[in-house]
Amino acid sequence: MSRYAREKTEPALKPVQRIELSDKNTKLRVIIVIVAIVVAALAIGYGVHSCLSAEAGWTKIDVSSIANSVAGEFLFNYELGQGSASATTERKTLTALYAAAAVEAYKLYDPFAEDGGLREIIEKPGVEVKIDSDLYSALETTVKACGRLIYREPYNEIYELLAGAEDDEVAASYDPRKNADMRARFDKIAAFINDENSIDLKFLGSNKVRLDVSDEYKAFAAENEIYSYIGFSWLKNAFAADHIAERLRNAGYTLGYLTSMDGFTVYLNGADSVYSVNLYAAAENGIGVVCTPELKGAVSGVYLRCFPISSRTGGYVYGDGSFVMPYADDNGDSKTAAEVLYMYSGTKSCAQVALEAANIYLSDNIDEQALKQALDGGTCALYINKGVIRYTDEDLTLSGVSGSYSTGVIK
Repeated sequence: MSRYAREKTEPALKPVQRIELSDKNTKLRVIIVIVAIVVAALAIGYGVHSCLSAEAGWTKIDVSSIANSVAGEFLFNYELGQGSASATTERKTLTALYAAAAVEAYKLYDPFAEDGGLREIIEKPGVEVKIDSDLYSALETTVKACGRLIYREPYNEIYELLAGAEDDEVAASYDPRKNADMRARFDKIAAFINDENSIDLKFLGSNKVRLDVSDEYKAFAAENEIYSYIGFSWLKNAFAADHIAERLRNAGYTLGYLTSMDGFTVYLNGADSVYSVNLYAAAENGIGVVCTPELKGAVSGVYLRCFPISSRTGGYVYGDGSFVMPYADDNGDSKTAAEVLYMYSGTKSCAQVALEAANIYLSDNIDEQALKQALDGGTCALYINKGVIRYTDEDLTLSGVSGSYSTGVIK
């Protein structure tokens, strides 16, 4: 396992779209620190109030342990007391279901899960491995939708180190835009991961796979401390959200929503509900809410942006206000086609929407033709860039639009 494997015991924080920024005159770096402190304080205060019993209404469902789990990366809100069971009983049941499903998702989709399928594939190159059907399907779907994205995991390992850097000097040492040695390393990684003769995952049917890795790539990986040949990188939580949501729905729990800190949301009863989502972008003197779309019948939402709110949402903010995010293309370059891209669907899974979004967002510019094609397939989109808000759903209700932004429908 990596010596810098992701820490799973940190307290859960509220996701970015639910955070209200109250001081617009604060510098961006200070805003981020304040947001983290305020959210943590609210989470602690709420936990003390509600640890013994639960009242009917919207409640944040927490788990007691997030070690070896994705629960620490999600917020789960549920409307208790709408059925025959008491709110307290319902919360206990939901907590147990959520905790178990989050552990399952970690084992399925995190390459650092010691007893997970991805780790077994990674540690047994050239060997036929039988994996869980959900993982098999996720890998196969990702390859079909996004080509060689699953082989970019070595970039993700480095971007995670960058996101957790204690200062600009450390961050720059991991940033291929600022460090020539890191750029050279990325170029060598690119030569391997973009060559199917160097690495290729074979789908053998019956949930069996084989990861073929060349001797040259094995030697390079060992020398450069590359711990994971494959993975879902920043897309991991899209698959995790679907997995947890499926477990909850199968148990009959549909009155809530699940959202990850890095922007993936599943509305358990979205087909029958209306949700409002605060979208952040560049506002006066920092990052603030610039619009709030009202989603009717949305089941899955994906929120990609060129800036982080904290190190736990991926990405890093330098002292000069510049950003770097983990959305790596085939060469490892961080690509963000706009300040914000929000895509959502009433019929598709979160992972399906995320894979569509990945193909559009990891570019130099937004392709509006691709967004219109996504709409034809049942996925709506809204993007924010340079003072403009554009969206594909002509019936979308958009409120709270910042005065400095113009809006328009993509036709």
